[in-house]
Amino acid sequence: MSKGSGAKQPSLSASVLSADGEAFETGVRQLIADGKSRTALESAKQFHKAQHTIASECLLLDAYMARIHSLLDQNLAPEAKSLLDLVKERFPAALDRVEGLIAATSARVGELAQLLAPLNDPELSSERRSAIELTIQTQVTDLSALAGCTALPPEHSLRVAAAALDQAFNVTTSGPVSDEQIALPEVSHRSPLAPWKMLIRAIAFLHRSEDQLCRENLAAIKPESVPSRLVPTILTILGAKPATALKTAASALVSATSVNLSDLRRELAKLDQAFAEGHNQGTVFKAMRSALRECQRTAPDWLGQLKQLIFVRGAVAGLDPERVTAALEGAVRQDADFFRMYARAMERAGDPEDLAGACVLWDEFRVHALREGLFRADSVEDATLYLHMAEALGKVPDPVLRELQRAGELGRIPVAGVGGFQLPEQLYARACAMDPHAEAFSQWMRWALKQSVPAAED
Repeated sequence: MSKGSGAKQPSLSASVLSADGEAFETGVRQLIADGKSRTALESAKQFHKAQHTIASECLLLDAYMARIHSLLDQNLAPEAKSLLDLVKERFPAALDRVEGLIAATSARVGELAQLLAPLNDPELSSERRSAIELTIQTQVTDLSALAGCTALPPEHSLRVAAAALDQAFNVTTSGPVSDEQIALPEVSHRSPLAPWKMLIRAIAFLHRSEDQLCRENLAAIKPESVPSRLVPTILTILGAKPATALKTAASALVSATSVNLSDLRRELAKLDQAFAEGHNQGTVFKAMRSALRECQRTAPDWLGQLKQLIFVRGAVAGLDPERVTAALEGAVRQDADFFRMYARAMERAGDPEDLAGACVLWDEFRVHALREGLFRADSVEDATLYLHMAEALGKVPDPVLRELQRAGELGRIPVAGVGGFQLPEQLYARACAMDPHAEAFSQWMRWALKQSVPAAED
């Protein structure tokens, strides 16, 4: 019998064989009720060894079931399965009693074929179908195993839904997603997997800092379902106090994700206001430094991207690039992401020279994107980028474009190494050579017709 627990346990004296047997059974059942399944099981084993009655066997089975449930609750599914196999071997007449546990344990360890196969039977009773779906809802933790289970045909709604959920869950837990990615039309509200849909949406809204929508989706998760196990953790991340102590893994997740960004948001709002007012550059540079210090304190992983964004905002606002770099305490990282956001910002500025400058930046984006392996040279993506650049340059008045080309410079591009650009006809020619499809040639023709008939004929 287990020792050292500090709890008063039933005594297996001679009285067990007499009238005190009933009191001993009551004590064992109290241990089960108190969640002390290991102690209860050891005591029940000794009790049955001494008694060998139907009542003592019933008590032992109850203790075994309580212990198996406890192991499942601790995510110790392999241990639970081993104990369940022992019960099936020693008590074959009790299979009906442990049928639910067999299904639950098999689901936990990913052995889904036996659980799911009956769903192929068109004559399956509604009660049996409901029981299987309840097991799926409350025990299946591996969506990919369910999606790949060959006991059901590939087109079965459960496999289709599980595959869509598995993909959406992986994407959502990796970063922000679009509404389309979490729409999940494959998962009906009646599906036993519907709680996963609510969990995925809750995580997506958590990423977006849309706390109220996150809470609403968490509230829609059925409390007995597998996804409900994450609800207390996410609520804690949102600032709620957990009703009970979180498990170690959950606490680690909260620690890794719970950051109070209110101070950083306040500093960024001040920087936005300083840029918007634009009267005093000293105020802007001071706000830059304050925002960076707060980002370093509360969200250091974002510091590099924030510096890039501030540099781009300052460049578009016409601030001295050397003073911006000094305020940022060093040069920004010039990678594909940086040149993409810079080019987009220049396009939105609206000035013809800015459109030409954006194309220079897009060309730098291309160089870095190829180096970083975002796409290959002479690929469809490469051609699409050239078409975009040509379209942007096509909006620049021809005299301005020719003058910029002759000058060989584009004043507001304060980045070392960024230089000249090509003309639209050269960009169209490159794009059509890389990806010679009809729309590319049509786009080139529409631009040429605006220039002259000879240009279109060429």
